[in-house]
Amino acid sequence: MVGLHFMKGETNTPLGPQLLDDNYISILPGDKQTLHALIPTDALSSEELHLSITGWNVKPLKLF
Repeated sequence: MVGLHFMKGETNTPLGPQLLDDNYISILPGDKQTLHALIPTDALSSEELHLSITGWNVKPLKLF
């Protein structure tokens, strides 16, 4: 299971509310999956925003 979460700035706190097609997905190595997210527009201008990818048997990633 892979979890996707948008996080705020250097505090690394979850952005809320955030609506994703699916919060936790199962994906095999080499596979691809496209997800769509709705996040509050005020979050885009207030703090740096990044996408956190976590999961079982997965190295945590911090993107953009």
